Amino acid sequence: MKKVVLFHLLPVLFCIAGLLFFYHDLNSIFFKKTSPKEIDKSLSLIGNFTTHPEYEDLFLTTGDSSEKIWMLGSSELGVNTDATPYNFINNNFKTRLTAVGHAGNQSLSIYSMLLANVSKLRNAPIIILVSPGWFNSKSAAGTSAQIFLEFNSTPFLDNIVFNDSDKAFRQYEAKRVSELFDELSNPSLALKAMYFENYSERNVIS
Repeated sequence: MKKVVLFHLLPVLFCIAGLLFFYHDLNSIFFKKTSPKEIDKSLSLIGNFTTHPEYEDLFLTTGDSSEKIWMLGSSELGVNTDATPYNFINNNFKTRLTAVGHAGNQSLSIYSMLLANVSKLRNAPIIILVSPGWFNSKSAAGTSAQIFLEFNSTPFLDNIVFNDSDKAFRQYEAKRVSELFDELSNPSLALKAMYFENYSERNVIS
């Protein structure tokens, strides 16, 4: 009887538990259909990738010209004046600047976006607009789970899990994701993988 339980019932229970745990991931992979959106390559501000997923593949690309800059930041990008970098540079120079971000897009979110696109980082024209408020105000609590997901979609997170970035960078990502895990609703397969990776690392160390 013990052999029956060990070799037959337990594997079945594990399979059922796995299917339930990854149900939302499998459903989105095999059944979710999205219509392609028209891409405006001249767009100067991308608020986030949740509302603009069509721009994810363009992130950090320069096209045929070297006259292209990407700026990552938070609330400062929401101040739309003539002096705002994506307006000032685009209106006065040949160089094109595309900004990505809004209030709350802080260190962890930006770190993850860059890690997800590690293959594009060499000589990439990137400016990170760091706000003092990240460190000395209420915002110092860090990137929230909601904001994190606005800029780090399933494709980006999959890239982090499977790309060739330094192991230490991925381990740090897994650690930070684990700290946010309880705030995540229906976390993706990649987020679950990072959570379990961090859990395994902690158990091995301890």
